[in-house]
Amino acid sequence: MATQRKIIFISTRIPARSEKGDQLTAFYRLKSFIEKGFKVDLICFQMGSKEKFKNNVSFLSNLKNVNVHIVKFSLLSALLNIFFGVILNKNIPIQCLFFKNKKFSKKIYQLIKENDTAIIYSNLIRPLANIKFPVENLYVDLVDSIFLNYSRRLNRTKSIKNLFFYFEMKKLKHFESFVVENSLESSVVSEQDKKNISIQKKLIVIPNGVDCSVFLKRKKFLKVPSVVFFGNLSYFPNADGILWFINNVWSLVLDQVSNAKLTIIGGGASKKLLKLISKFESISYCGYVDSIEFELRNYSVSIAPLQSGSGIQNKILESMCAGVPVVASCIAAKGLPEEAKDNIKIGSSPEIFSSHICNLLIDKELNNLYSESGRKYIKLNHDWKLLNSKISFLSQK
Repeated sequence: MATQRKIIFISTRIPARSEKGDQLTAFYRLKSFIEKGFKVDLICFQMGSKEKFKNNVSFLSNLKNVNVHIVKFSLLSALLNIFFGVILNKNIPIQCLFFKNKKFSKKIYQLIKENDTAIIYSNLIRPLANIKFPVENLYVDLVDSIFLNYSRRLNRTKSIKNLFFYFEMKKLKHFESFVVENSLESSVVSEQDKKNISIQKKLIVIPNGVDCSVFLKRKKFLKVPSVVFFGNLSYFPNADGILWFINNVWSLVLDQVSNAKLTIIGGGASKKLLKLISKFESISYCGYVDSIEFELRNYSVSIAPLQSGSGIQNKILESMCAGVPVVASCIAAKGLPEEAKDNIKIGSSPEIFSSHICNLLIDKELNNLYSESGRKYIKLNHDWKLLNSKISFLSQK
């Protein structure tokens, strides 16, 4: 009888379908591993809302062939790691040092000792300060290039924080390449991210996926001219993007469609954003919602006005899957495959961005055309099972 193959899955945050982007990707990777017959030992930190974390642990623990190992996150330990790490580990990015943890590392090596042929799968580079390189059978899903993310952020802010981002960016450039070079295989979500990592020999591109079974198609053309933005607002590219949109685009939309409404969805809104929202009767803030899949059906247009960031924006793919036409900035659209760009509108300036929104709000046929083509594209090209099959060890018998 063949021995069951094993994966040691390391992640700073717990895989979850309804949380942040990297947690979403981790969830569907984990699901694919199980479906392919692997036994998975998941190691992650206890972080965030205790109730949500408990529910996510309960869900994953009930899956067949999954063992969940929880390590309590210590902020004090994280800060001490950064303090000493800046001196002793000059080449390791601070965000990796932040998650360096003796118990986390001990659990990894305990599981390796039990099965030295197990694949070590890392969700992002952040858990990798807990591993001593070189290590065998390492697969790293970088998701996107954080170096690229930070380099774009530097162009958007002018503050003393830029000094931190500059030095962190230099470390990230080196570390991302080091990780790719020292892994069995690594992946990013777009060609744009791949181009920003100097070592590319064992680096493959696997775009983000969408679970079309949970995104019900929006009704045909909605009479109410409604625009939606959704995303984690504690994430700089999202917060910066929606501020840019309100300050530079929204008034232009109202000049053409006076009864247009903008709804902003996502937790973590800053005081600055809330103050700006309060100046517009046409803008409402919903905060976090449990089911963006259900909520999206209520809108005519979805926007992705990001001015920084990297990777592929899930908000674009999910909106397309729900049949909601998308207007995106050039930066937000940059990581998308070329065929995907043909199924959205891209605004290279405030005037063009607002014009695309207005046309989609007013023109029923145009709106329905992009609604249908967007959903069709996603169903054909961004199915999780199809995309995950690109991982080399999943295609091996």
